[in-house]
Amino acid sequence: MESPLINDMRSPMQPAPSMPAVETHKQRNGIIMVVVFILILLALAFWFADMKPSVRYDDAGNMITDAAPGVVVAGFPTELLRESGVIIEGSYSIAYETEGKEMPYARYTSAESYAQNVRLFRALLQETGWTILRDGSVDEVPVTNFYASKDAAEANIMLTQNGNGSVTVQISYITTK
Repeated sequence: MESPLINDMRSPMQPAPSMPAVETHKQRNGIIMVVVFILILLALAFWFADMKPSVRYDDAGNMITDAAPGVVVAGFPTELLRESGVIIEGSYSIAYETEGKEMPYARYTSAESYAQNVRLFRALLQETGWTILRDGSVDEVPVTNFYASKDAAEANIMLTQNGNGSVTVQISYITTK
C-alpha cells in the first residue's frame, strides 16, 4: 500500500496554497485603490469648483460675477494693472442690464509707494490715450483717484495709502454693451 504522501508532490511540512487569503488581500487592495481614486476625484472637483466664477445678484437685481481667488474677472482690461505679478485680492464684474453697462473691477496691494502710484498711473493713462477727467494728487492723502475716459469706456482708479504704508489699488472699468 502506497503512502498518500508519495503520490502528493508536497512535502508534509508545506501547507496547501491558500487561495482565499490571496484573493481577500487583492480585494482589500482593490477597495483601497477605488476609495483613493474617489477621494482624488472629489478633491479635484472641489478645486475646479473654486476656480470657476460665482454669480450672485445685488438688491437691484444686477448680476455680479465674482472671479476665482487671485484671478482677474473676464472683461477687465489687464493693461490697467501697471505692476506685473500683483496678487489680485478681489475681482468681480457687475452687469447693469437696464443701463446696458458692465463694470469689471479689480483690487490689489501695490509694491510701490503712494507717490509712485499717482505718478505712474497718470503716465499710463496719458500714454495709452485716456482723457483724464479727474487727476489724482499726492496731496490728497490717504485717498486719491483718477477718472478717465477712452472711446466708450470709463475708468476710475482709486489709490488708498494704508496705515502701514502700503497702497491699495482699486480699479473700476465701465463699458457700454
